[in-house]
Amino acid sequence: MDGSVPSGGTLPQQVNLQTLNSIVQQAVQAQNLIATRIAALTTEQTTGFADLTAAFNTAFPAPLSSSATWNPASVATGAETSTTVTVAGAALGNYVQASFSLDLQALTLTGYISATNTVTVVLANNTAGAVDLGSGTLKVRVTTV
Repeated sequence: MDGSVPSGGTLPQQVNLQTLNSIVQQAVQAQNLIATRIAALTTEQTTGFADLTAAFNTAFPAPLSSSATWNPASVATGAETSTTVTVAGAALGNYVQASFSLDLQALTLTGYISATNTVTVVLANNTAGAVDLGSGTLKVRVTTV
């Protein structure tokens, strides 16, 4: 690289090389996982479309999901509240995504597998005042790769 700025672009004043390195490592890991799974698919002996479909579904399992109605308690500044959602097939180490059907009003929603078949969802308040959300639908998605 010659250090020049792309036409019409700007570079940030300071680049966090550790963050950039982490992002690149994650991309390489994802690429390697996909390549490994595709290689496994192409080396499988298949007798037809059903076998190929089964091999693909084994290599790339569909995400698991569940939803629940949740009316979280009022969350004071610096505090958090949580709930659990049952997701059949969820296991420790799986990836979790969580969403809520209402505006979070700057609260942070995170989820993690706390036990087999159980996702714990945490609503944290890092704002300057208490926030009381209404009742809504909590959705969770678990990726088993």
